Amino acid sequence: MKKDTRPRDARVALDEKIRDSRFDRQSLSIEIDKKRGYLSQFIKGGSPQYLSVASAMKIGQRLQDLEWRQLISDEDMAALDLSETNRAKADGATQILELNVVGAAGGGSIVETETVSETWRLPNRLIETLAIEPETARLITVRGDSMAPTLSGGDRVLVDTRSKAPTPPGLFVVYDGMGLLIKRIEAIPGDMLRITSDNPTYASYDLPIGEVDIKGRVVWSTHSHL
Repeated sequence: MKKDTRPRDARVALDEKIRDSRFDRQSLSIEIDKKRGYLSQFIKGGSPQYLSVASAMKIGQRLQDLEWRQLISDEDMAALDLSETNRAKADGATQILELNVVGAAGGGSIVETETVSETWRLPNRLIETLAIEPETARLITVRGDSMAPTLSGGDRVLVDTRSKAPTPPGLFVVYDGMGLLIKRIEAIPGDMLRITSDNPTYASYDLPIGEVDIKGRVVWSTHSHL
């Protein structure tokens, strides 16, 4: 059975963030209302194996580029997710995850690590209208101008990762071997896909279906109707 490296990876990530911050282990331990040696024991000794939600959140508030959830146990993470989901439903909204991934509406952008950067709450009525499943829908950020005026850099698009068939034609997130792109995709004869931009200054091109990894269909954006 493969050994779970998440606790060790989390400790290494925390130690690196501390070194890049104004804190050291002792001062940060005091900041989160623990004894001076608490974080040294956690990082070097692995005790405790995970931090409490309260301690991890306090660290996240002080090291704002740290993904603090990696410091808590799977059980605490599941309980936290359930709590947030129930609260969102009570508010008439559904949680959708935004990934730390850039979709290029331009010449192409290399895929970054797919970590969660934000959690959005979208109205339940919108989720029902779009007929998507929150668990398989993701928001990503647009970069570039090739899909202008439909999409602009900085827009978010909602991607239904279940919908990968290029029929009917539409707007998709695809990986074409060079980068993650947001383009109009149409199946054409000869097992080919035509990849088109809305901005007429960008030329269309064709690729074999097998060379294009369709990540999902764009069903909504923060900028305009599609």
